[in-house]
Amino acid sequence: MALLSVRCNHCGAPIEVGESTRFATCQFCNSQLQVTQTASSAYTEVVQQIAEQNTRMMGNLRVIEVQNELERLDREWGEERCHYYIKGKDGHKHRPSTLGGIIGFVIAAVAAVIAISHAIDGEKSATYAIISGSVAVLLGLFSTYLLYSAHAFNKAEIIYLDRRDFLLQELGNARDESSQVCSSAE
Repeated sequence: MALLSVRCNHCGAPIEVGESTRFATCQFCNSQLQVTQTASSAYTEVVQQIAEQNTRMMGNLRVIEVQNELERLDREWGEERCHYYIKGKDGHKHRPSTLGGIIGFVIAAVAAVIAISHAIDGEKSATYAIISGSVAVLLGLFSTYLLYSAHAFNKAEIIYLDRRDFLLQELGNARDESSQVCSSAE
């Protein structure tokens, strides 16, 4: 078996290893070394340093994973929230509001009162009673739709914000862990 002459990456001492050797221990400084051989050279790396680099990379990878998850969540919410939006008179979409539904119900109640008063008046006001009653029913249905849409939007937004807060906390934890690993390695 042929021997290769390499130097300890930690203290620089000469070490002789076999061609198939992957790991060695320096007899001068007791560093654990990984022996790397290429077609033209052979060299050593301190195993502890490799492990620390891997640990740092894993911490940085976790930060990147959480950042990507956060970006994906924001992108998905941007697409999802458009499904809840309501078209206005001018064609622009806007967020549904509970206030709009409540105002609609108040107007529907006024229209219902008018319809009832016209119905009490008799035949003369029957047309007005039908019109007022129809307006009351349509406004009531539309207001129900507005309230349902606002409720569905708010519920979806709460789920999104809770998930986003959780991911932000995870990101902070991952950054803390990553910086602790980096500072302990120095």
